[in-house]
Amino acid sequence: MSATAAPALLWRMTPHAYAWRPGAGHTVQEDTPGMLLRGLEDAVHGGYDGLEASLAWVAGPPRTTAALRRSLLEREVALDALFVQVSTGIPDEALDLLVGQAVQAVPLGYRYLNVVTVPPAAQRRRYPPGYDGAPADIARLLVKLAERLEPYGRAVCWHPHETALGNEAGATAETVERCAATPVRLCLDLGCVLRADEDPAGLLRRFGDIVRTLHLRDVTPDGRWCESVGEGVLDLPSVAAALRDRPAVGACAVEMKYDRDTKVTRALRDNARLSAAAVRGTVGWPRGDAV
Repeated sequence: MSATAAPALLWRMTPHAYAWRPGAGHTVQEDTPGMLLRGLEDAVHGGYDGLEASLAWVAGPPRTTAALRRSLLEREVALDALFVQVSTGIPDEALDLLVGQAVQAVPLGYRYLNVVTVPPAAQRRRYPPGYDGAPADIARLLVKLAERLEPYGRAVCWHPHETALGNEAGATAETVERCAATPVRLCLDLGCVLRADEDPAGLLRRFGDIVRTLHLRDVTPDGRWCESVGEGVLDLPSVAAALRDRPAVGACAVEMKYDRDTKVTRALRDNARLSAAAVRGTVGWPRGDAV
């Protein structure tokens, strides 16, 4: 019998969550060092295995990277994943800079770079919000990025949104097919899957051979983001069963995101803790046991 690896449970820091002010209906800016320290503390408080943060936040001067590494070690929190948003029209010289940032962050120990794609700025008004770009353009960008980072042992995982996941995930399937036989992998956001009216466990099984990371978000029956994971329609037991069938998934990141009219009744730290407890308390959640 083989063993099912337990995916690392990560706390995914997002500017949206850390800048949200309950009742204000908008976000405000906060300094990056302050957010990183708060994120580390929230990850510890919630009992997470690690952290997912923005590449832009950690790719500073070497002394900044060294200071962050010390903070991670002191709190015994790993930085398992980074995320970045990239335009499919990014010029080669800008892509070189992005790769340089990703390589510079290698000493922090991250394993996965989750990539959100957007069309070139001049084209964005033509498409609905959350449009990732044309599959051919996305695949071209992802392959370039993945091949550049593969020698460093870092996996590039594409994060599709509702527009690519809807209609039986047609655009996602086309992009995946265009990336076949390359190092490109997939980051499946289960909240986006729900908002696309698709089945999270079903898509996890369908694309499971290339899925390396998950984003865990929950939604209400009418499609709004929940205050924490475990309070909405996300069927965590079915996700757990699918994960046991697809042990290649290495990290599941809990992500908080609120709609403008979401009723936020608890502190972000409490929602982080409750979400982690809901996931870990799910019957059948992989824990590295034999199957």
